[in-house]
Amino acid sequence: MKPYMMSLTEAAKALKTKEITPIDYTDSLLERIQKTEPQIHAWVTIEPEKTRRAAVKATETKPHSIIHGVPIGVKDIYSTAGTRTTMGSPIYRNHIPDKDAAMVQKIKEKGAIVLGKTETTEFALHDPAPTTNPWNTRHTPGGSSLSLIHI
Repeated sequence: MKPYMMSLTEAAKALKTKEITPIDYTDSLLERIQKTEPQIHAWVTIEPEKTRRAAVKATETKPHSIIHGVPIGVKDIYSTAGTRTTMGSPIYRNHIPDKDAAMVQKIKEKGAIVLGKTETTEFALHDPAPTTNPWNTRHTPGGSSLSLIHI
């Protein structure tokens, strides 16, 4: 099975047992995104080189959490240091924060890899983003929701 076809639980287990490396998993996801993004429009920002460097670091570092080495998409409403954060709004299309949101900081501390920024409705409040439903591209996956992650 290709790593991108694994569930998150399967991938975390395969990373823990070293069946796959963070580099393998990340490369598989980046390849899949490159193939599907023209139809799905799920990502605002992908930085393959930066993401791959993080995967190399995760591969070379002793795992210290269940999400160590797991690539994670960060909703574009959350600030990510050095990576564009548009909040789904044209007025922030070039905004690059200098610090991470607390949630992003926590996932990085746990060894997760920020794969990129996913689309969001404008300020997580308005009409759906341009993302299409991967199971039926004539539909949208819907509006936005903010959630807290406890790691």
